[in-house]
Amino acid sequence: IGPMCWGTAGGKIGPWSYMAVAPLNTSLPPYCGSLPSGGSSGSVDTYQALATEGASVDLAPSLDWLHLNFQFGPGNRNAGSLNEYRAFRRAVAHAIDRTELASERDTVPLFSFLRLYRPDLTEDPWGQYEYDTERTASYLDSLGRRLDIDYPSGDGPRLVLTAASERTGTVTMAGSIVVMLADAGIAAELQLEDATLLFGTTLDNGTWDTAAWRFTGGPGRSRAIEFVKMFDPNGLPFVGSNFYRWGTVDSKVQNSATRLYAGLIEDLEATIDPTEIDGLLRQLENLLAEEMVILPLMTHDQVGVAWWPDEVEGPAVNQGQGVAWNLATWRVPAG
Repeated sequence: IGPMCWGTAGGKIGPWSYMAVAPLNTSLPPYCGSLPSGGSSGSVDTYQALATEGASVDLAPSLDWLHLNFQFGPGNRNAGSLNEYRAFRRAVAHAIDRTELASERDTVPLFSFLRLYRPDLTEDPWGQYEYDTERTASYLDSLGRRLDIDYPSGDGPRLVLTAASERTGTVTMAGSIVVMLADAGIAAELQLEDATLLFGTTLDNGTWDTAAWRFTGGPGRSRAIEFVKMFDPNGLPFVGSNFYRWGTVDSKVQNSATRLYAGLIEDLEATIDPTEIDGLLRQLENLLAEEMVILPLMTHDQVGVAWWPDEVEGPAVNQGQGVAWNLATWRVPAG
């Protein structure tokens, strides 16, 4: 047994840290590992090329996922922010073509964050926000009449989308989102920040307007519980981790939905019954979707493994445990 799994990064072949049972006496080495993010050359195409050489290939979306979020606190640097209005958040959601964004990265759109934690629970509640710029226009029109502003006569409401400058794939995606929003009548602009600043003082003080960043899912209830508690209205930083400040004591949004969410979190913390926990997770996700507090966008990348079936049998993708999760079951084919 030796270090026989290989991967690509920027088109250059280099060894991965996994172990596999297979000789290096074929025209192409066995491949195991995560695909490079951003849909760059040498990712999915590499696996497709291996398949044409006779390799078996298993691909699946990774558990890393990207989302668009809103800041609801008093520190929002966009003086003209409309994040407090659900109609505006829904207008934004309908202006973003998640299928197109995912296709640019060779991954899949996401309509539920629970799908990356407990896929058996989800009802894909963000599926209600299909790409539809006419609905965006309708929401903006009704909001404009409510605020006595004629949005179609100007550039539209201003939105500032922040992304970490070092995350090339995220920056590219954010740029595409800004174009989509502008095309739908929202005056969006892209603002890049050093990751240390964005996930430091900007996050702590709630000074962004909207932003896009990545989370990592994982199988089981505990990580799903950890995620939904990030929106607990009683979790103002640094008592909790509601950096979005949705429903917190200093939030611009405090209503029946935030009070309901806080109550559901209390129920979640008070029970150890798995059935009750599952029901509460579903309710909490559906409430976040109904209020459009965040918008899940897509999985970040894909994970894959390719192997030569005449040399080894048994490899399979497991997003939560890595490529070598079932290494003990790999065997050299009989004969």
